[in-house]
Amino acid sequence: MLGDLPDELQIRVLLLLDVSDVISCKRVCRRIRSIIDDTAVIRYKLELCAAAMLDTGGMPNLSVSERLSRLRAYDEAWHTAPLQFRPLLATEDPDEYEDWWTTTGGTIPYTSRGTIRLFRPLSVSRAVPERTWTLDFPEDFEEHPAWISVDFAQDLIVLSRMTRIQLEDSLDCHLYSIERGCAPHPLAIQPILGNRSEAPTPRATACDTFIFGDLIGCTIYGNVKRMLVVNWKTGVTVWDYHYTGRAYFYIIDSSRLILVEGYTMRIYTFDPTATSSRDVAAPNPGTSCELLLPPLASETTASLFFCESQLASVTFTDCTPIFSNDPSSGIIAVFYSIGSNALVDFPESDQALSWACLLMLLPIHTVLSQADYVSSGRSQTLAMGGHIISWDEWGPDGTRCLLLDRSPHYLSAVGSKCAMYFPRGDYSDGMADVLIVDARPWVHLSSSYDDHHCRYPMCILDPSSYSDHRLFKSPLRSKLPYRAMHKEVYIGTESELASSRMALLEDGLAISHVVNPDARPGQTTGVNAGFDFLFT
Repeated sequence: MLGDLPDELQIRVLLLLDVSDVISCKRVCRRIRSIIDDTAVIRYKLELCAAAMLDTGGMPNLSVSERLSRLRAYDEAWHTAPLQFRPLLATEDPDEYEDWWTTTGGTIPYTSRGTIRLFRPLSVSRAVPERTWTLDFPEDFEEHPAWISVDFAQDLIVLSRMTRIQLEDSLDCHLYSIERGCAPHPLAIQPILGNRSEAPTPRATACDTFIFGDLIGCTIYGNVKRMLVVNWKTGVTVWDYHYTGRAYFYIIDSSRLILVEGYTMRIYTFDPTATSSRDVAAPNPGTSCELLLPPLASETTASLFFCESQLASVTFTDCTPIFSNDPSSGIIAVFYSIGSNALVDFPESDQALSWACLLMLLPIHTVLSQADYVSSGRSQTLAMGGHIISWDEWGPDGTRCLLLDRSPHYLSAVGSKCAMYFPRGDYSDGMADVLIVDARPWVHLSSSYDDHHCRYPMCILDPSSYSDHRLFKSPLRSKLPYRAMHKEVYIGTESELASSRMALLEDGLAISHVVNPDARPGQTTGVNAGFDFLFT
């Protein structure tokens, strides 16, 4: 038996086991439990898993005990650290600051006076130094970009814009090298990837892009709505989809993606090595499966509001963090507004509403396991060649669903965390509330985990413990463990809120501002463009 072995051999055996088996071993006897609790290398293994992190080898001379201490400090910072104002620009001319985009490649991109700046925040716990990359706009890029995406591992920055040529809209993705100062990327098949929409009118109005290895995912918004996956090294479009309502998609591995469209979710397969583009109105239904969502009660409707995720791994070339997010523990955060003729009771706030907001957190490993389940041939086959998996088959054990009594102004997700911020109703004190939800299988093993239920300014209702919510045909069950954290942030007036944005990074939370600091507590001079940041 394990308990009969010398301590050194027990430690070696325990390090070879999965986390679930190590937890089971703690129940065998007090001696094994004591070894697990008192051995730093085992605690580090357990708490890395609990934090949904992987040791990436940074600072190799750091002892296991010191690495464990830093991991605990990183996890605790999310729980207790306050948001601090960090100015990006201090100037009397607010026009000097132009715009910023959601986080990409572990940085916050923003533009100012013809330059692109990529700001990476400091993380003491992960040993990531603060740095700002400053790039001049390329000579062939004459207008403000519609979107910026970055992948430092491939020395790639993508500047996207919508252009109109002979009444036809085109999404142009310009591929540049970061280290070469926005010179054309040497590995790109061509410096500009362009895809023309089939209909000349009506005009598309916006776009966004993201990078996943050799692939670029693109979405065109407006009355012309189109999603594309393009291999930027070959120039081949490997997936092409036209849609009419609100929809989002995310690449989940090198040959599969998930599409969230209305109250439906589908997984599609594509060939990343295709040698010619396939321009089709919709992907081949024979290569997809549908994940059914919780069945709604009669006369109940669901409207898709937000969907956010950052699933691509972040790698820097100038530093190696001590630990980083485990890509398999990343989540997709989906936010719905649920309307009903019946009143929804929120006991903690003593109110009943005719609607509620549903937050669904879908771990990437849950989605991939369903795709593998389809490949095994055990799922129900649809008439047109796809597959369908009921909510009871995949949802209760692998997801987390929460009901809220209000809708956020912004939603962002990275790793296993999802952040939302909520302006206060009358804007009288200029403050807003931030809610961070961290959903991961072993969150209760975290040293900073606290399972008591705090009161938040927004009401959070866990449907798993409250079945009389009347929105679904049957009680909504979801078992993925989670913890929720609340922060406060100054946003100023209602008009200043309109220009603010929020984004989540691996190293913290950022909320942007362009405000007159004379009205901001603790600030007295100039006009600041900056953000409130939770530093780890």
